[in-house]
Amino acid sequence: MTIRLNTEVSSLLEWKFHALQDVIEINIGQNHTVKYEVNNLSNKTITATADFIVFPEKIIPYLIKTECFCFIKQTLVPGESQIFSMVFFLDP
Repeated sequence: MTIRLNTEVSSLLEWKFHALQDVIEINIGQNHTVKYEVNNLSNKTITATADFIVFPEKIIPYLIKTECFCFIKQTLVPGESQIFSMVFFLDP
């Protein structure tokens, strides 16, 4: 199955956020890790939480996140960059 990863950042949040690989191929039922690079472009420390949006919505019950940076708040100091990960599978 081919999955396209899109990212959006609120205009109020001075972060750059993107998937290191924006199109992935996965097998249903197998764990897959997706990595995101996040950069704090501001001159202040910022704490934020990611929201996870899936399209089409009918796939939501089948997309199972087992590990995700979006489960907890993330803090970046001014100019800091980090790689965040999400592990998921599609439940058959």
